Amino acid sequence: MLKDPRNTATEAEYQEQYDLACQVGEKTKELYENLLRLRDVRRQATEAAQRLEQGGFGREAGDAARALGEKLTRIEGELTQLKGEGGQDALNYPGRLDNQWVKLYNEVIAPDGRPTAGCRQRFEDLKPQLAQLLVQLKQVLDTDLAAFNKLVRDKGAPAVMLPATTKK
Repeated sequence: MLKDPRNTATEAEYQEQYDLACQVGEKTKELYENLLRLRDVRRQATEAAQRLEQGGFGREAGDAARALGEKLTRIEGELTQLKGEGGQDALNYPGRLDNQWVKLYNEVIAPDGRPTAGCRQRFEDLKPQLAQLLVQLKQVLDTDLAAFNKLVRDKGAPAVMLPATTKK
C-alpha cells in the first residue's frame, strides 16, 4: 500500500501508530472476551439454579444465582452500556468503558501517522480502569462463583464451567 503523498508522516511515526493500535486493540479484545465470559457464567448459573428448583432441590441455588448475577451485572454495566438499544438512546445512556476503548482505537488508526499525545494519555488513563474492573470480576468468580458451584455440586448437579482463558 502506498502512502498518501499529502501526509508528511515518517515510517517511524507509522510504526508508532501501528504499535499503539495493537496495544489498544489487545485491551479492547480483553474487555470483550471478559464480557462474554461474564455473560456465559451468569447464563450457566441461572440455568443450573432453574434445573435444581425444577428438580425439587429448593430455592437456595436460585437465590445464590440471583446474587451472583447481580454482582456480574454491576460489573457488566461498567464495561458496557446495558440500557441503550439503538437510535437516540446514546443521548440518554452514555457509552461505558468499551465505547471509550473503541473510540480511542478509531482515533489511533486515523490516517495521520504518529498518535497524538492525547491518544497516548487516554490509553494510559483507560488501562487502570479496565484492570480494576477485571480484578473485580476475578474476585466475584473466585469467591461467589466458587461458593455457588459448591452449593450446586453439594446438591448433585454439575457446576458452572469457566472456559479456558486464552491469556498469553
